[in-house]
Amino acid sequence: MKAATPPEAEALAARIDAMLPSVRITEVLHEVNRTTGFCTAFTNLRTGEPCDNENALLAAILADATNLGLTRMAAASPDFSYRVGFRASARRRMVRRLKRIAVVD
Repeated sequence: MKAATPPEAEALAARIDAMLPSVRITEVLHEVNRTTGFCTAFTNLRTGEPCDNENALLAAILADATNLGLTRMAAASPDFSYRVGFRASARRRMVRRLKRIAVVD
């Protein structure tokens, strides 16, 4: 079955899309962290210390969220290495913490 979208709706969607700023997902994640401080929920399992590299932590979260993985994220990003990402993410730590954080739609 073919979708039947009125031309007026298509035009409105195009106008709305043109009004929205083009923003990188990493910028959005930094903004959300500044507002909510959610990065503090990701702590080292042994020491309880928060991650000291916010960029690496957010890149690791993004890599995990998009199923890109740390290896491909490291290959795609000049400022991100697998080693730094592994230390920042420690998949076990992320999975445990994500289960504790309530996600609001």
